[in-house]
Amino acid sequence: KAVWRAALERVIVQYGIFRPTFPLDEMSKDDLEHAACGPHRFVEHVEKNSAERYKAYQNRTFLPREPEYGQSYTVTNMALVPGGRFLLTSGNGSVCLWDLGHNFGQPIKPFPVAVVEGNEATLEVMCPSVDGKQLVLAVKTM
Repeated sequence: KAVWRAALERVIVQYGIFRPTFPLDEMSKDDLEHAACGPHRFVEHVEKNSAERYKAYQNRTFLPREPEYGQSYTVTNMALVPGGRFLLTSGNGSVCLWDLGHNFGQPIKPFPVAVVEGNEATLEVMCPSVDGKQLVLAVKTM
């Protein structure tokens, strides 16, 4: 398990992945191995199938809901955080952070894990912090 954890930590640094994407302490040996080998498998798959039409890597459906009312949430802008686990969206006057999960076997949660509300808040720019443990957001309000 320690070997695969170290391998995944190197992948996180090498590819600039947002560190909280992978809950290292909670992951099994198989999960660590799968995540550490993911970039290699992805590149190999694309290179092998470049002549064919590329198919989606996963087929889960993202159906965002309003945090308070459970109604549909209209997305007008989005940014996938490096690593693919977290998604930032603008819409309905707020900016939301969604947890898409680190394991494709899990369903996507329909409600955001964090919301920035403001006077018509929209997401302008997003990037991981220098230490890779936080996100830096530029949010515009009217």
